[in-house]
Order: sequence, then structure tokens, then C-alpha cells
Amino acid sequence: MRMSKAKMRKFLRKIEQKLAVSKVWVVYLSYPYSADPEKYTKEIKKIAREIMANNKDLILLIPHYVFDAVFDFQSGYGSTQRHIGFLELALISRCDIFAYDPDKTSAGVIWEMCFAKLVKIPIMTMEELENGKRPE
Repeated sequence: MRMSKAKMRKFLRKIEQKLAVSKVWVVYLSYPYSADPEKYTKEIKKIAREIMANNKDLILLIPHYVFDAVFDFQSGYGSTQRHIGFLELALISRCDIFAYDPDKTSAGVIWEMCFAKLVKIPIMTMEELENGKRPE
């Protein structure tokens, strides 16, 4: 059973009150993956923990865990990678913030960032996010 948008907003307000925050932000964390999946997954997990340590108003979505761990990304280029790519774009379009590390970019990160800009999702660095910056 799906919840109406009005009921969902009411439900989210209750969560925000319990967390003592004015808004819960859904954040897409973009980070390299395919060049070294194991290394980059460990790095983004550490970064996410650092961001979450002092920012209880964030829900972090990490594609390494949402898609790449579920699908066999390394099975060869083809339909699986395209499918993951489209799912990632759909996820980005539903987020409040797109965050990236300017020192760790890849073709995939740039592609995702361009899409976020196209659909007008605020873009910020992971450092800004960790330091409490939010879109206006």
C-alpha cells in the first residue's frame, strides 16, 4: 500500500521532530568505483561514517551499496552497467543533495554530476556537507 504525499510529509515531519532537526536531507554520495571497487567501497564507507558522525539530518545513499553490491557490476560491460546507470540517475533525481569529492573524480562521477545539474539537484562537496552546509 502506497502512502499519499501528504501522509508521507506528515510522517517525515514526525521523524524530523524525533531527530531534533528541521529537515532530513536525502544525499547521493558520488564516488569512483569501477577502477578499484574494493578500495573505493572501503573509502566511501569511511567518508560516509565521518559525515554521519555530526550530521543526523542526513540520509546518505551510496551507489556502491545500493546497486553495485547487488548487481554483478564487474561481469563485463553491457546491459547490467547500463541498467545500473539508469537506476543511479533515477535515484539522483529523487535526492535533495548531490555530493562528491573534488579530489576523487571519474568519468562516472562527472556523468552523475552533469545529470544532477541538469535536473537541478544542488551539488556540493562532501567536505561542505560534513561541515554542515545545506542548500538554501
